[in-house]
Amino acid sequence: MNTATYIKEVNNTPVLFNIDNARDMANLEALQAIKMPVNMANEIFGDNIRYADNTTCIITENSGNAEFPFNVQFDSSKIPAKPQTERKLTENYLAGTGMPNNDKYINISLRLSSEYDKNTYTAEFTAPANGWIFVGARSYGSNVTVCRAGIYDLLNLPGTNDIPTIGQSTLSPPGGQLLMSMLPVRKGDVRFIYIVNCARFGSRFYYAEGEI
Repeated sequence: MNTATYIKEVNNTPVLFNIDNARDMANLEALQAIKMPVNMANEIFGDNIRYADNTTCIITENSGNAEFPFNVQFDSSKIPAKPQTERKLTENYLAGTGMPNNDKYINISLRLSSEYDKNTYTAEFTAPANGWIFVGARSYGSNVTVCRAGIYDLLNLPGTNDIPTIGQSTLSPPGGQLLMSMLPVRKGDVRFIYIVNCARFGSRFYYAEGEI
């Protein structure tokens, strides 16, 4: 059903209603609301009829028009900006909503672990939104010990050389090399971050593009 435009006096003020179902049309007509002729609505609003209301229109009385005793001036410049949810859903846009947003992130604090050895840092992190957990670390420049970094499911915490069923782990040989580990997470997911024998490291949560 096409949208119909009605005007009803409310507290001596003409109020414009856009109705798209028969029941509400009948209710308004029962309250003696006046329907704007279709050709008039098309001429005034064009394709923007869904934005027609008392914020975008100036309504004044016109006693010389018995069929529709109002003048309606529509100001398209007052149409509110379209929210992000109304952006055109192209394939490229939809594909990008799950990608990390490099400009919106929070740092994750890691602490020295008492459950492992003195060179191990951990964090338990709950994702505040859909996004990505990122861990970056650098191995020692003059040490034969392998630097490890991983993001794990709490039900599959790592052993010394284990890689869990759910998660991601990265190894870096000695010599000051950089390693990175990144894993997508849903809002509310809990992950365990594990870093061992690394000279420098850091961890962040990046919000997904679709969360912005």
